Amino acid sequence: MANKELFCEVNIKLQPLKSDENIDAKLEYYLIEEVYKNDEETGEEFNTFGVEVVKKEYLQNNIINIETNSANHLLFERLKAKQLLDDLSKNIVTPIGLYDVLDNLIGISY
Repeated sequence: MANKELFCEVNIKLQPLKSDENIDAKLEYYLIEEVYKNDEETGEEFNTFGVEVVKKEYLQNNIINIETNSANHLLFERLKAKQLLDDLSKNIVTPIGLYDVLDNLIGISY
């Protein structure tokens, strides 16, 4: 079973193409921790860490759209996973761009 912990929230404004009215949005970045069984025979287990990004769009304080994307079992160290989440939030990575950004970051920095 996965444990999910809110890392941070980032508020942004969106300008839709077909409207002059701004849409408020909130990006939520979560740390996901799961126990991974390496071998069924030996029962060897260890913790893995992943990330989840949720984007909630609001119009007049009503949620009008929710997007989410996650990637599990990315890292073996909590600190590195939190550093990754910090980078994602500082660069305002949305759910739709998560995999592309992870593809570029994981092999280089983590």
